[in-house]
Amino acid sequence: MLHGLYSSAVAMESSARHHEAIAHNLAHAQLPGHRRMQMRQGTFDDSVHETREQLAARSLPGLRGGNLSIDFTPGQSKPTGVPLDLAIEGEEFFEVETPDGLRYTRNGSFRLDDEGTLVTHEGYVVQGTQGRLSFSLPASLDELAVQEDGRLFSGQRLVGRVKAVTFPDLQQLTPSGGTLFANRGGQRPTIADSTIRQGFLEQSNVSVTRELVDMISSQRRHEAAARSLETLTDAIQRHTQADGGN
Repeated sequence: MLHGLYSSAVAMESSARHHEAIAHNLAHAQLPGHRRMQMRQGTFDDSVHETREQLAARSLPGLRGGNLSIDFTPGQSKPTGVPLDLAIEGEEFFEVETPDGLRYTRNGSFRLDDEGTLVTHEGYVVQGTQGRLSFSLPASLDELAVQEDGRLFSGQRLVGRVKAVTFPDLQQLTPSGGTLFANRGGQRPTIADSTIRQGFLEQSNVSVTRELVDMISSQRRHEAAARSLETLTDAIQRHTQADGGN
C-alpha cells in the first residue's frame, strides 16, 4: 500500500513538472529559435538514486529539476526580408560572445551596434570564423549580402564568414536564458559547413496546439493520481481505525 502512495505522489510531481514545462514552452512560443522543453519518463527509483551532480546538470532556469530534456528539432524558417535575419539549415548554432563567455543560439535576428559590429538584439557579439564581424561605418544594409556558405559581404568587400558550429551530443548543452545555450559539458564545438539563408528567421519549434493537448493530458494524469492517493489514504485510515491504532 505504501508503494501505491509513493507511486501516486511521484505521478503527481511528474505531472506538475510537465505542466511547468508546458507553461514555459507556451511563454516562449513566439521567440525565434527557441527550443521546447519535453518530459522524459522516469521512475521513483530513478529519482532516489540520482546523484546531486546529475540533478544539477539537468535543472533548467525557471523550472524545478525533473526528467526534462530539450527538443532540438529545427523550427520552420520563415522569410522576413530583413538583411540581418539569418537562418541555419540543419542543427548547427551561431556562436556569440556574452559577459559570461561563449554561448550558442539558433536565433539569427541580428543588428549592427554603434561601432558597426554584428550583434544579437541583446548586444552580444556574433562570432565569425576569424573573430568579430565588423563593418565600416556608415554601413548600408542594402549593400549587405550573406552567401549560403556564411560569407558576409558589404558591397564588394568581404567582411568575414559567419561561424556556425555543431556538437557531438546536443543534450549536453544547457539553457542559459532566452534562446542561448552553454557548453558546460566540455564538448569541443566543430565549425560546420552549414547553409545559411539571408532574410529568413527560424521560428520556435513549439506547437501551441500540441502544448495545449499535452496540458489537458497532464492535468488529467494529475487528477487521476490525486484520486488514487486520496483512495489509498482513506484505506489506510480505515485500516488503522479497525486495528484500534495498533
